[in-house]
Amino acid sequence: MWTVRLADVFFPGSSNPLVLHREFTTTLMCTFDLTLYPFDTQSCPMLLYVADYTFQYVSTSLQNVTFSGTRRLLEYRVTSVIHRSFLHENKSGQHIEIVITNLYGYYISGAYVPTMLLVIISYLTFFFDLSDFTNRIMVSLTSLLVLASLFSQIASGLPKTAYMKLIDVWFIFCILADFVMVFVLVVINSCMLKKEEPSPPSFHRVRPFSVTASSSLASYPSGLKPRSRLFHKLPFKIPCQTPADTPASDSSGSVRLYRTDRSEHKDPAIQLSEIIIIIIRTWFSCLFHEDHPRK
Repeated sequence: MWTVRLADVFFPGSSNPLVLHREFTTTLMCTFDLTLYPFDTQSCPMLLYVADYTFQYVSTSLQNVTFSGTRRLLEYRVTSVIHRSFLHENKSGQHIEIVITNLYGYYISGAYVPTMLLVIISYLTFFFDLSDFTNRIMVSLTSLLVLASLFSQIASGLPKTAYMKLIDVWFIFCILADFVMVFVLVVINSCMLKKEEPSPPSFHRVRPFSVTASSSLASYPSGLKPRSRLFHKLPFKIPCQTPADTPASDSSGSVRLYRTDRSEHKDPAIQLSEIIIIIIRTWFSCLFHEDHPRK
């Protein structure tokens, strides 16, 4: 009778697989790129492989990877878990990648919407009355101060980085836009004040002329030739009244237009009509206030 000892029995590995279950707890460092913060998506990779054996002796395989923790974190949410096999220095391993997305709802309601409304309020000052500069500049400056204080408050709770984040760019854009609006309001008011300043007086001189019985039509200035027969029937010279400050050389038979103030009559059409009225009144005063009786 044969006795078989257990030590003499060999089991082929191909038909008798061995399964080893081990549980590991580890802490991984995940580097974030916060350029698009708070609309960023981060990826945290994790590499698992057996360091002492090459892939000829040990090969790893994963059928499925599940995330059993809480998917909704404080500021991020775990969206997916990706895994794949790889070879690293002739060692078989698994690459597991956890993808998380920022929960940006807080920043939309607490930062983007208020700042956008402040910029719109500052822009609406362009539709105020142009003469109401005090209210226009006060609304714009108040909006600018609120933007600066809101940016300081929110930036204190943001992650500290050496580069600018997307939310920083947004705040800087809003502050610069509000500042440009304030600058434009000041420029508009300055231009309005310059237009309201009185301009220096101007003098317009009219060519002197006299009317006599022997005067021919050629002796009249261009555009002042008489068309009425009344001028041809006058046998004497018509003296005209001149101001006291008129030079002696121009006092005989002179018709002169004197000072006009542009600040009082800004419209050229009004100035032209006043000049015409002055000329007509001068002609009538020369016709009906003669110093010599008619023959």
